[in-house]
Amino acid sequence: LVAAGTDGHPENAAASVLGGLVAATTDNGRPRAARLPLDADLVFVVIVPDRALPTAEARATSEGETGGPGNDEPAPRRARAGDR
Repeated sequence: LVAAGTDGHPENAAASVLGGLVAATTDNGRPRAARLPLDADLVFVVIVPDRALPTAEARATSEGETGGPGNDEPAPRRARAGDR
C-alpha cells in the first residue's frame, strides 16, 4: 500500500513487491495486484536509444498523433518515449 501510494503507480509497486509478471490497478482508492504466469519460453527484448529524450519533449512531438488538448478523439493508450 505504501509503495503504490508513494509512487502513484500500483503496477510499479506490484512488480517491485511481487516480481515477475503482474497486473495491477486501483479499486476504490486501494491498490490491487495479481501475479500472472509467465511462459518460460518468452524472450524479452530491450532497445535503448543512444540519445536522451525528455518526457515533456516526447509528448509534445506526438500530441497530434496520440490525442491531447484540442484533439476531440481520445487516443488509445500506448507507451511513449520517456514514460516511466
